[in-house]
Parts: sequence; structure tokens; C-alpha cells
Amino acid sequence: VLVVVFSIVCTTLLTTWLVEVDTRNKMYRDIICNDFLASDEFYFSLNEENQKNILENLERNHHFKGSVEKEQMYHSITEKLHNTEKNLYYNDCEYYITCKINRTMVQKKVKRVVKLRSFTDEEILENYTLISSTYGSKDGIKPMELHECKINDKAIPMSDITPEDVPVTKESLKNCGYDTCRTYKYNRPIKIHPDEDTVLTLEYTTYVDISDNSYACRVKYPCKNFSLTFNLDGTSAKNYALSAHAFGFIDDAGKSTNGANRSAVTIKFNDWIFNSDGVAVVISKK
Repeated sequence: VLVVVFSIVCTTLLTTWLVEVDTRNKMYRDIICNDFLASDEFYFSLNEENQKNILENLERNHHFKGSVEKEQMYHSITEKLHNTEKNLYYNDCEYYITCKINRTMVQKKVKRVVKLRSFTDEEILENYTLISSTYGSKDGIKPMELHECKINDKAIPMSDITPEDVPVTKESLKNCGYDTCRTYKYNRPIKIHPDEDTVLTLEYTTYVDISDNSYACRVKYPCKNFSLTFNLDGTSAKNYALSAHAFGFIDDAGKSTNGANRSAVTIKFNDWIFNSDGVAVVISKK
């Protein structure tokens, strides 16, 4: 009887102790893993290399499931995003274009509205390039003309905007007959905020030779929402038709319609696109 009682008591005590140890260990693991390791203080105390190593290990286990190729692809994309030109993005970017075609020239009247933000801290932009376009001066093509500029719905006097013509350096543009780039720069500072839009509205006209039957629109910064509407005017629509192609990291514009009569196209991205993504429109004779 004494042996049985002793065994029961010892077993109970041992079991209780093991349960307490296990409970305590779980509590310690929970504190270390969820409170300490997941805290901002822990990561801020690490040097940059260790932060990078922890991030890569988490991504490797969470996203890639051991796929080296998928990991390489992902890091290639993130590296390009980290190397963006400035700490800026478009919260919204809209183009409205009316195209008129005559015997020798294609004229496009453009209204562009962008809502510019900074990712983190406020940014002060000096000599900001509002718009630029290449043209062939040797062929008698007129340079781009800026008609109106507004910042947050306030009209900017043309005296605050400096036009400048510089030689084209890209061989691909030279081979197409473009030798000069017309640039308009705002010669006063612009403050860009991380939590509110700075709205830039531009109205301008571009000119190209009749042989140039395409128009490409690429965003300068990462863009959260993008739309382009391109119309042929009444006379041009009788003789010409439009087709459009949206290009981006992921083609979220795949469901955009080109317009029933082909004299107008509308393209929209409702998700992020990145530097040099955008739309190409081709004008073809009927």
C-alpha cells in the first residue's frame, strides 16, 4: 500500500512539475518570439546586414518554399523598386488627349493631371521638369507648346516656367529623326507631402511628322492609379483608327476597352505600375 501511495504521489508531483515546466517554456517562447522578436525595438537595434539577413530568411520560408529562381526574380524586382529616381510617386495620373491629323503633321492636344506625393518625408523640388518632348527641328516640326500650368488649381504664370531646348543624345531617337528635346521647368520650389496630394495640371500641344503614327506615354515615377483617354477629332476619325497596348509589370489594364468605333481608346490601371510603364497608341489609316 505504501509503495502504491508513494508511486502515485511521485507521479503526480512529476507530472505537475513537467506541466509547469512545459507551460513556462511555452510562455517564454511566446514572449521571445511574439513580443521580443516581433518588436520594432529589436529590429531597430540590428545593423543593416542582419536586418537584411532576417528579412531574406523570412521571405525564403514564407514566399518561395525553397525555389531559388522565384527568390532571384523577387529580389530583382525589389532592387529596381529601391533604386527609383526620387522619393516620389503618383497617387493618380490622368491623360486626356485629342489628336488631329492633317496632310503633313499629327497634332495632339494633351491635358495631364497628376497627384504627386512623397513616400516618407516632405520633399522640396527645385527646377522641377514639368514636361518634355522630342521633335525634329531639321524637318520643320514645331516644338511642344505649353499653354497652361496649375498647381493645386492655382494658375502658374509663364514667367515662372523656363523653356529649354537641348540636343537629343539617345541613338534610338536620333534614328527616328528627333534631334532636339523641348523641356519646361518650373523655376520656383514645389513642396511635396507624404500624406496629401500636390496636384499638377498641364495643358500642352505636341507635333510630329505624319510618318510618326505612334504615341507612347510612360510614367516618370511609380503610379498607384493611371488612366489615358485618346480621341481622334471628327475629321481625322473618318480616315484613321486607333489601337492601344498597355504595358506594365502586371497587366492590370487587360480589361480596358478600346472603344466601339475605334476613334477613341481608354486604358486604365487600377493597381501599381512603375517607372517607364504606360500605354502605346498606334494610329493607322482605314
